[in-house]
Amino acid sequence: MKTGIIIFSILTFLTAQQNNAYADDSNPETNTISLKGGDKAPFDGLLFSHLAAARMKAFIETQQKLSDIEKEKIKAELRLDYETDLNRLRITSEHTISSLESELDFKEQLLDDMQEQLDKNESFFNSYKFGLAVGIVGTLVVVVATGYALGQINE
Repeated sequence: MKTGIIIFSILTFLTAQQNNAYADDSNPETNTISLKGGDKAPFDGLLFSHLAAARMKAFIETQQKLSDIEKEKIKAELRLDYETDLNRLRITSEHTISSLESELDFKEQLLDDMQEQLDKNESFFNSYKFGLAVGIVGTLVVVVATGYALGQINE
């Protein structure tokens, strides 16, 4: 009799242990247990029918796909805005560079024309030749005057 009670207790304990399900919050997909009508849930929580669980899963997947689509749409809009701004800056910089190059060419031509006019209109009095001539004549005048002065002193 004692043996029968012990075997009965062991079998009851083992079968009771096999039917228990515990909530595992680390993986939401394993937080499900199938129950039949009249069964008690071994944990606190919400109980959904298979249809309600399928609808909820479909809703979550749809929302995730919509969210992904919205993210891609926002990325595409940002990419388009970026490319538009970049192209606008390229066009503006190319125009600015072109304008500055044209202005530089104009000023270089103006300087060349002015230098050409100076070369044509350079007079004898503004040239180094005039300075050289004045220096030579001045030196001769000083030498002659010094010679004359020394000649007067010796007399």
